[in-house]
Amino acid sequence: MRLQVKVFRLTDLLANYGVLLTEPYARKIKGKLRELRITDRAGQVRIIYFTYTNKGFVLLHGFVKKTRETPRRDIEISEKRLKDFINRQGGER
Repeated sequence: MRLQVKVFRLTDLLANYGVLLTEPYARKIKGKLRELRITDRAGQVRIIYFTYTNKGFVLLHGFVKKTRETPRRDIEISEKRLKDFINRQGGER
């Protein structure tokens, strides 16, 4: 339950500050991908997202980070979901 509260709080910050939200709450990963950064008893929780049409954000993938760097597999999952989302929306926006 505590983790959910932290996630909701951070998504509210993202909604209010948008791309101006920076570390320690968010950071750019690669290309359009950014991550929300949450610390909890579960560990370092990350939610990868991207900005969509400068109006909103699409959350692509969440995971508990267990290594120093963001695992390549999690980045690849996010890239695949980003590409799929854009294709379903009719191309780049």
